[in-house]
Amino acid sequence: MESTQKPHRAMLSISNPWNRVLTGTILFTQPQNWRVEPRRVQFTLSPHQKAQFPIQMQLPVSETAGYKSLWARVELMPDRQYVIELAAPMEVGMKGLKFDATLSLEPDTATGRMDLIVKQTIVNISDKPVSLFCYASLPGFPRQERLVTELEPGKPALRRFRFSNALGFLETNQLRTGVREVGGPAILNKTLTKRDLDQASAQP
Repeated sequence: MESTQKPHRAMLSISNPWNRVLTGTILFTQPQNWRVEPRRVQFTLSPHQKAQFPIQMQLPVSETAGYKSLWARVELMPDRQYVIELAAPMEVGMKGLKFDATLSLEPDTATGRMDLIVKQTIVNISDKPVSLFCYASLPGFPRQERLVTELEPGKPALRRFRFSNALGFLETNQLRTGVREVGGPAILNKTLTKRDLDQASAQP
């Protein structure tokens, strides 16, 4: 699924395999911060009938990239009530773009303290140039932004952010980083935590 502020339209398909009328309700329950319309779908199907219902999903601007699941509670009443929990897996990302971000520590030669370093790796895998706003944000520090201008197809870009003496802040806060399409609706976020730093430090 494209990580964009535009609504995503989809079709919900339901079929009745029984030889009796099927009545039911589908309630989309998770993720709670997604806007799903309609949130509840009621249906009545004749024996062996199939039907489709249009739905619309909109992601919050803070949604992070990665694998997600759209959960639904399904109540079926062919002859008695059945309740089922179903999940539809999907991946949130930005079409035509590969993005990753890592955390590391680097000593500040002036203060002797350890600084947090965020490294973004961006690759344009589309067939046209792309311009992006890049950012990194940690509570207690000013938001940092960089610009990638007209990144050509197939080309990589690296962006680096430094947070001075910030290791202690990472103990109780999450660091957010990502990119936003210049002049477009697409936005891609990633959350980094102390665990990501520990895992990176443990690698040879």
